[in-house]
Amino acid sequence: MSAPPLAAAQDAVSAALKARAAAWLNAALLLWCAEGQAANGAFYEALDWSLRPIPQNWVRLRVQARQIHVCARAAKTGRYPQAAAHAERGFALLLRARTQELHGARLPLDGGAAYGAPQLYDQAFVLLACASMMALGADEARAEALRLIQALENTLRAEHGFRDAPDARLYRQNPHMHLLEAFLALWQASGEEQFLARADEMVSLFRRKFYTPAPPRLREYFDADWQPQTLYPLEPGHYFEWVWLLQTWARAKGIAVPPEAQDLFDWAWAHGRGEKGFARHGVAEEDKAELPPHPPPYARLWQQTEMLRACLIAAPARLDSVAAMLWRDWLDTEPLGLWHDAWASARRRGRNALVPASTLYHLWAALAALSGDEA
Repeated sequence: MSAPPLAAAQDAVSAALKARAAAWLNAALLLWCAEGQAANGAFYEALDWSLRPIPQNWVRLRVQARQIHVCARAAKTGRYPQAAAHAERGFALLLRARTQELHGARLPLDGGAAYGAPQLYDQAFVLLACASMMALGADEARAEALRLIQALENTLRAEHGFRDAPDARLYRQNPHMHLLEAFLALWQASGEEQFLARADEMVSLFRRKFYTPAPPRLREYFDADWQPQTLYPLEPGHYFEWVWLLQTWARAKGIAVPPEAQDLFDWAWAHGRGEKGFARHGVAEEDKAELPPHPPPYARLWQQTEMLRACLIAAPARLDSVAAMLWRDWLDTEPLGLWHDAWASARRRGRNALVPASTLYHLWAALAALSGDEA
């Protein structure tokens, strides 16, 4: 790909589409800050369609961290300045809940100690939350980021990348992708080269282990010797996420977007979509007749948001059609600011009795890029 095209692509987004994205974000941020967080700073795992929180007494660490990130970015960009207080309360609770070197997988809503086996994926989102809080000026966020990075080195570091958990024998692509996202965000918040060097390591790992060309293959799971586990489906949503992250890394390095980004997009667009133009949750390889056993849902909302955001980089002419699908089939709700999270098939939505908070992270990423709030 040629020089990073993001600014030109964002400038070319129609005023109507920018306004629609901004209006949806305004409604969603107001709703989720008002209804999606307890007074002590704990975010709720999900809301029902009457805006009542799910009746459980814990929230996953990844959800707490993602909501901190969204609120902090909404405040920093000026989209919703009041969200800063929600981010600060949530971050304070997250820090208080840690009782071991790595953060536990679940946080009690009453503000007690976190528990559950630590996972690399969750730690990546804590680092992302730290980056967003650093951008808001929270001094403790940088200290926590540095402490946690050292904890990852002490507990999960392997010859290549990081183990998935302290006792894990498998490696996964997805947590490393989100570590790249976090390291880039830390660099953007601080300008410190140590974070960009860690982002470089994740891109190198992508090229050496996760990705193979012709045809583009982004593998998800690997054994103890880093051999890919081909029983698992390919995930078009992750193809689209890497498109965005590779261009973000290229902008940070001052270089052209790597050609792998376009190859990933083209393959996912051609092979990773189904009826209605949905980005599929998982797809079989071209030479395999069907998905492996126990396939995932047909499609989830997060894959559509990542496809939309990737279009800004790789196919700006397709933005309008993807955005139209997003609002028609996923975001057309009452009240505005909720969403349908899954389709069980191309013709039938899932039950969608609850609206999971975790998806707001993906919606912010895509719509804030579309509106121009984020670059």
